[in-house]
This record gives sequence, C-alpha cells and structure tokens, in this order.
Amino acid sequence: MASLSVDQTLSKAKASMKSGALVESENLFRSILEKFPENRRALAGLNEVLSLLQKQGKLEPAPAQLDALFQLYFQGHFNELGQKVEALLIIYPRSPSLHTLCGAAYAALRHFDSAICYYQYSLNLKPDNYETHFNLAVSLREIGEIEEAIESYKRAIKYNPNYAEAYSNLGKAYHDFGTINLAHDYLKKAIALKPRSHISHFNLANLLLSQGEESRAEGLKHLKIALEINPGFGECYRIFAMNEKLSADEPLVATMRQFIQSNQISGHEVAHLNFALGKVEEGLGNLEASFRFYKQANYLRKTELNYKISDDVKLFESIKNFFKNDPLPDQNATRSKLKSQPIFVLGMPRSGTTLCEQIISSHSRVFGAGELETFYRALHLSKWEFVSDKKAVAELTRDAYAKKTENLSKLPFFTDKMPMNFRWIGFILQSFPEVKIVHTVRNPVAVCWSNFQRYFPASGMSFTFDLKDVAQFYLMYTDLMAFWHQKFPGRIYDLSYEKLAENQEEETRKLFAYLGLDWEDKVLDFHKSERSVRTASNQQVRKKMYKGSSEEWKKYEPWLGEMLEILKPVM
Repeated sequence: MASLSVDQTLSKAKASMKSGALVESENLFRSILEKFPENRRALAGLNEVLSLLQKQGKLEPAPAQLDALFQLYFQGHFNELGQKVEALLIIYPRSPSLHTLCGAAYAALRHFDSAICYYQYSLNLKPDNYETHFNLAVSLREIGEIEEAIESYKRAIKYNPNYAEAYSNLGKAYHDFGTINLAHDYLKKAIALKPRSHISHFNLANLLLSQGEESRAEGLKHLKIALEINPGFGECYRIFAMNEKLSADEPLVATMRQFIQSNQISGHEVAHLNFALGKVEEGLGNLEASFRFYKQANYLRKTELNYKISDDVKLFESIKNFFKNDPLPDQNATRSKLKSQPIFVLGMPRSGTTLCEQIISSHSRVFGAGELETFYRALHLSKWEFVSDKKAVAELTRDAYAKKTENLSKLPFFTDKMPMNFRWIGFILQSFPEVKIVHTVRNPVAVCWSNFQRYFPASGMSFTFDLKDVAQFYLMYTDLMAFWHQKFPGRIYDLSYEKLAENQEEETRKLFAYLGLDWEDKVLDFHKSERSVRTASNQQVRKKMYKGSSEEWKKYEPWLGEMLEILKPVM
C-alpha cells in the first residue's frame, strides 16, 4: 500500500476480485479504508467482495443457522446464544453477523465492555453496517462514554439518513451531555421521520421537563402522546406521576390499575406502574396504599436485578484494604495541569447533591456537568483491584479522567456530581490532590426512605430496592465516610442539607469560601438557573429552598420499623 496510490490499490483490488482472489481483494479494500474510512469506492468494493464470499459460504453461517441464533436472542436465552456464537466464530471468524450477535448477547447480559469489543470487530469487517453502529452507541452510552456514543449514532445516521431511532437516541445522548439545543433538534427530527415512535416522544418529554416550569406543559403533552401510541409504557406513567399530581378519577390512574391486574405487560413495566401509583396514592393522602405500591415496585425491581448486599460489603472492604497504611497524596508533586478543574459533589443519593450542584454551578466560573460516570470509568481502566502500585493507579486515573473531561467547558471549574463517587474519595484525592470535595449530609431516615420511593435505572443503585438493604448500605456508607475523614483530614467538606435549608445564605457563603470562589449574589437564586437537570430532583431544584423536607418520611413511620431498627446507630 505504501508504494501504491489509492487509485492503483483500487484497481488492483478489483482485478483480484475479478480473478477470484477474494481474500486478497478484501485486504486491499480494507487497507484503503484504514487510512480513508469515508472512501465510497473502497466501501462499495468491500461490500461486493463480502457478498461474493458469502455466496461461497466462506463468510457467514447458513441463513437457517443465523435465524436460529436470532430466535435465541428474541427468546432471551442470552448465555446460550453467546456460547453458540463463539463456537461458530471458530469456523467463521470473519462473520460480521456473528460478531454483532455476540455483542448483542453480552449487551443483554450487561457485559458492555465485551459487547463493545464484538461490535467494533464486526464494524472492522463491515464498516457501513448502520445497525451495528447504533448498537455500539447504545453500549457506549451504558458505560458513560457519551461522546463516543454520539459519534457512533452519527455514523449510523450517515449510513442510513432516515434512521429515526438513531436520531432519537442521539438527541437523548446530547441531552445527557448537556447540549440542549442539539438534543431538541435531533429529537424533533426523529419524530418527523417516525411520528408514531413512543420512545422519541418520551425522550423529548424528558428533555422538556428537565428545562423547568416554562416547558413543563409541552413535556406532559409529549408524555400523553407516547402513552396514546403505547398504552402499556410503564416508565412513561411513572414520569407523568412524578411531574403531575393526578386525581383519583384521572383516566390514566384507572389505566395503570388495569395494566397491573391484567398480566399484559412485562414485570419491568409493572414495576414502573407501581412506583407511579405509589406517588399517586401519596398525593391523595392514602399512605398505606402508597406504601404497598412502593413496596411491590421495589420487590419487582430487586428481583429483576438479583441484587445481594454481600457484593457491596466485599467492595467496601476491598476499597478500605487498598488504602490501609497508605500515605497521603503528595500535594507538591508535579502533575499535568487541568484545563478545567473538577469540583466533586458526592454523598448518598437523595442527600442533596443535585441541590448543591445547582447552587455551585450558578456561579459564573463553574459549569454544571451533572452526573458523570467518568471517574469510575477512569479508575476502572487502572485495574486498581489487581495492582499494588498506588502511584501508577493515581497517574493512570488522572490522565484518563483529564482526557475525557478536557472539552466539557471553557470555564475554569466544573461540577462532577455523581453521588456514588463517595466510594472513590481516596482514589480521587490520590489522583487529584488539588481538587475540592463537597460531601452532602442529610437525615439518614429521610435519605433511605427517599431512595426507596424512587426508581433508579442504574444497576449500581440496586441497594435502594429493599428497606433493609438501603438501611444496611447507609451504615456501610457512614463507616466508609468516617474512614475517609480519618485518612484525609480536612480534605472533605461536609454540607448539611438541613443546615442549608435553615440558614441558606450563611451556609452557602461557607461553601464558597471552602471552594475559593468569590461570592456572587445570584448563587442564592439557584432555582432560576436555566441549566438542564436530569435527576430525580429536577423539580425540587426549580423551586426556592424550603424547610421540613427531611421530615416527610414520618408520615410513613408506621410501616418503616425494620429500616428504623437498623438505622438506630446513626439516628
């Protein structure tokens, strides 16, 4: 290739194909695409070669074999599918279909790193497969690689300009990324291409609802359209109930009850409906009925995820063991300068992290980046569980995190508000000894009950779906935070949710003094910020701060005995 021009290589590839040297022809076309992925003639030639190889039975299994594999996928037999596909790959190692199917099996099992590898290999074999680009993007989004997911959705659209699902997911990804105008444009495009897509209307509704009161009515309208298209869309009912107080005679409420009793929809959707009806009954003052719905919703979700708290016990122990007898980070060590410095906001979910971020990001020098999975991903790449070189872990984590966040904003600071990052405080301070960490603290019962009331899509939040689990997890959290405070004295700022609600200005001034940011009066009007909020607290942070929210659990006290008993040591 080095001595041949593109035109000469194309001519040679075509000649090889004509003479029957199909593998040689394939390699020549691929050599062009390695340097020029957009070369249409090379892509067309490669597809022609692959078609000829397929006809000769050298590329893909027989159609009947592929059909049987697809049936396994649709029937949910993902482990069996993966085993059979990997066995066939020994015979057909260059089969794009088999690599894509293996990726789909791993994605369904939530082994997204493996799925990504198979999808990428499939695309090396067949670069213009828009469905594989789409599937790759979905898996990338699942592990928090939003920028890469966006690029993969764009490639899917490039090879299929009318791919409505890709436009919809691209809009959702831009929403996650905080690029609201582009998110809105792509979601509107998706609906224009496929007006009866309930998912696109749902994604647009979530975008509009995250923007505050002015776009709320439009968001609810799109939720209604989604439910008109797909009346069994459980998640849509839940979002509706979270954003609109529903009366007892509201038709949507009757529909939800009918679906729960009908066995017409999946257990996953029924869980959403139970969360929704728990919220409805709470609004009507029927607290015993509300509790029953919340309990059933959580039971279904925990069963679906097969969660065992023993897994988190082991994780917390391994984290503490990693830092035993380890010295504090060297504050004076030479490190690469960050273009924009993170402010980590963390703590138990539902402890006030969203409120805290909204206040901090109201400052003119701070960009609110929201819930980033970036630190966990960067730490995961360091393989900290299997190495003893703590300096290497810190350097690898710092470099990976800095690279992923360098283009988030041109402002000097950004907030990284992933509550569960409290697990990684030691790694954060070893990798970034210069950063500020704000740890939000709230009444333990209020935190645990608020978590139990909410649906969380992330599997890492599985401890919230059982009253005993969430209480035991809270004790583990307080123990780990005590460990971090002892290990890194003076490095973690505790912000009390209750004190902030009682004395907003005083506590906010203390917070900004810790952050080293000049005071700006507008941070007291955080509820007026126009930034998108994509968490369960999106409605609360659009309102002025109010007192007493940490006492709302008391109306459910008659049914919380087992949780309260476990929490006694921290109450």
